[in-house]
Amino acid sequence: VVVTGTHFSTPNVAAASRRVMALARSHGGRVVLDIDYRPVLWGLTGHTAGDLRFVSSETVTGHLQSVLPGCDVVVGTEEEIHIAGGATDTLAALRRVRELSAATIVVKRGPMGCVVFPGAIPDDIEQGVKGPGFPVEVYNVLGAGDGFMAGFLRGWLRDEPVEAACRYANACGAFAVSRHGCAPSYPSWAELSQFLAEGSAHHRLFL
Repeated sequence: VVVTGTHFSTPNVAAASRRVMALARSHGGRVVLDIDYRPVLWGLTGHTAGDLRFVSSETVTGHLQSVLPGCDVVVGTEEEIHIAGGATDTLAALRRVRELSAATIVVKRGPMGCVVFPGAIPDDIEQGVKGPGFPVEVYNVLGAGDGFMAGFLRGWLRDEPVEAACRYANACGAFAVSRHGCAPSYPSWAELSQFLAEGSAHHRLFL
């Protein structure tokens, strides 16, 4: 089951999400949290600032931290890790998340790819399991996070090595941003496999 942090900004949807998480747990399922922090949907900004990605909020942090113990994977950008951990220092935020959850923590880093922490948080973020990004020409960022999540879960749900899950995730994100549109831009498994095996002669993956 995949839930997003945004779901917890509305009482009814939050209750439904918690119920689904509990049902998944009780039936041996796994729970994945996409932090997906959007301050405007928590009422922290006006609608004209919908693109603002970080506003510190003890209320939001409290909601997210109540969810973390029930998660097997937590995915977010560095700013989203900050809101979940209640600190603007990334390592401090990661350590707080780890105190609350044994989940695999996946930090998205844009063109730098991602870094994953399956266990203890090290002294340097670069000491996590790193998944390098793919150089592409960016045309659109809509849906990049969803593509990334789909790729990561493709590997994680099959118990493949974290490095493999990161490659799938970063490649799917690269396809999403290098094409116009959202869901239609995601690669098929055949297309993704060819890209990972052979690379691309250009950075415009829509060609």
